[in-house]
Amino acid sequence: MNKALAVIGLITVVISSAQATIITQWNFNDGDTGNFPGGVNSPSPSIGEGLALAVGNVTLDRISGIGSSDPEVIDLNRAWGARGYDPFEVAQGLAGVEFRISTMGFENIRLKLDQYKDPRSLRFSQIEVSVGGIVYTPVAVIDGSLINHPDSWFNSLDFDLSGVPGVSNNSQIGIRIVSVFPEESSIGGGDDWETSAGVYYDQVTIYSEAVPEPVSVLGLAGLAVAGLVRRKRG
Repeated sequence: MNKALAVIGLITVVISSAQATIITQWNFNDGDTGNFPGGVNSPSPSIGEGLALAVGNVTLDRISGIGSSDPEVIDLNRAWGARGYDPFEVAQGLAGVEFRISTMGFENIRLKLDQYKDPRSLRFSQIEVSVGGIVYTPVAVIDGSLINHPDSWFNSLDFDLSGVPGVSNNSQIGIRIVSVFPEESSIGGGDDWETSAGVYYDQVTIYSEAVPEPVSVLGLAGLAVAGLVRRKRG
């Protein structure tokens, strides 16, 4: 009897596993009928749930997504972003776009995206994360210099958001990308900055690992006990 209990204690352990998965993704593409799901002011995610919206006094717009990492066919491939950046808001880091999502059930949160910049757009974009929508924590700055990148696309940029306290397993996460002036020369390609120039995004993906869930192996324990009983009878 004691041996059986010992075996049960040994094999009724809790095991867990974690697998990387997409939480929410926006590809901003047209539907099969040529419509744009959600519209330009609040495009719908292509995977998962979330909200995309403007930050500050900008004009939301779409352009062709050709050149991004999106594998969609040419006719439907689109990118989304903002133009018409106000100089005062840019100076304060208050102009750009935001993505609101839930990370409930997930940890080790990461952000991956493609960025397109008009030649006379602002050079730097800052990624910020909010837990609860009040305070935004800077995570990274994208240096979008076009001097050595003439095609204007910066693809598969990947950022680790897990260092922000509370970002895991949370229903109120905001990720915004705003233009900033960290250096005196902040114009994309060296030309005069035009407020009408835009910064656009494609394949905006928030992905992670599922929070490990306990998996009981009591069934195996029963089989082991049965085996012990059979051996004892034998």
